[in-house]
Amino acid sequence: MKCFLLSILFFTSCQTAHVTSSMPTLLVPVYESRVGTEAIRTHKTASICMILNPDSGPGLKINSEYQKLFNSSTPRVAYIDLKAFPGDGIISVATERWKTVDELQKEQSLYKSIYKHNTDWFFDDADKVPSSLMKEIKRWSGKLILNPGYPSTIPAGFSSIQWENKDYLKSNSIKNPEKSGVIALEISENNLKSAINKNKNLEYFYASELSDDWQKGQTAYNTLPKYWKKLVEYFSK
Repeated sequence: MKCFLLSILFFTSCQTAHVTSSMPTLLVPVYESRVGTEAIRTHKTASICMILNPDSGPGLKINSEYQKLFNSSTPRVAYIDLKAFPGDGIISVATERWKTVDELQKEQSLYKSIYKHNTDWFFDDADKVPSSLMKEIKRWSGKLILNPGYPSTIPAGFSSIQWENKDYLKSNSIKNPEKSGVIALEISENNLKSAINKNKNLEYFYASELSDDWQKGQTAYNTLPKYWKKLVEYFSK
């Protein structure tokens, strides 16, 4: 974790530099455009990759602030939720369900037409994904990141977020860390170093003192953590 990090800031995808004992890339959820703007301005030499999520997916029209982020030289992946939820995103549903292949292809096409983005993807709610959807997204180009949110088998050709909750510090060591990421939630500043050091050689890491309870307003995904400066300083070494 103390080795010098090879910068990937001039790459356009979220491919991790394959260097022995390299530090993880900071995988920054950008569910509000201002978060991405601030992360780009302040990340120093830490390697970052943004999860760009304009409107629970691409939305139906361009967001000029997100357009700037897509046009930047900072690595990014586009957010796709594999499930449809009532009142969320461009798909109208009465109850939660898996999206269809056609619906995923529509969102992919919208990212291409609106933001000229056609490679590198972050698939949310990737828990026990139906085989038809897995067959489809395996065909998509570039970096493919699944987010089941808990330890699970990583399919060939994918990376996976192995933890996305407050129980990370209590968890066992992660298998295949070079293809794994962690989004450690409800991590206090006092516990930040322990969270960073828990697993070596992860591909991606992120931490926040907040939860993902969007119904309560501010969440880990619409603001940078209060200790962002310390996080950046650590990964800039």
